[in-house]
Amino acid sequence: MKCPRCGEINQEGFKFCLQCGAVLPIAPDSAASRDVPSDFIASPKPSPVGAKSPPAPTLPAYKLIATGGLLTGRTFTIGPKGLVIGRDPAGCQVILADDEVSRHHAWIGYDDEGATIIRDHNSANGTYVNQTRIDEKTLDPNDIISIGSGRRHTFRIEPVTPFAPAPTRK
Repeated sequence: MKCPRCGEINQEGFKFCLQCGAVLPIAPDSAASRDVPSDFIASPKPSPVGAKSPPAPTLPAYKLIATGGLLTGRTFTIGPKGLVIGRDPAGCQVILADDEVSRHHAWIGYDDEGATIIRDHNSANGTYVNQTRIDEKTLDPNDIISIGSGRRHTFRIEPVTPFAPAPTRK
């Protein structure tokens, strides 16, 4: 599948471009197999019958930048469903082909209040934020995330800055 932003050719079924992190168009037959596992996402609270649901809050825009390891230099935008980090290409958006990384190692996304969080998914070798092993943690801009016991796969979380349109010349 060709990325509409950078032109990178990605495998069929990927949600995000491996080169620039842009959202890829989803092929109808692969959409179900690429969904984020339901145990990674916070469940919405049921609303009373007849009650109008409030408008969906605007999520903050954050990106995950690989600063060390196999994906160094790659950027992944954290979408509304979040990102699963792991070695399973069928169920993860950030794929680390490393035996120290679990199939579905961790999830990064947004909680009900819109805060950016990371959840370790009972990985054997751990998920670390700023050198401290975590089960779940609210992330701040510039936090350093490390995956696995050797902590060789590192990422930094940063806010997405929108592109300013280029000035037009007359």
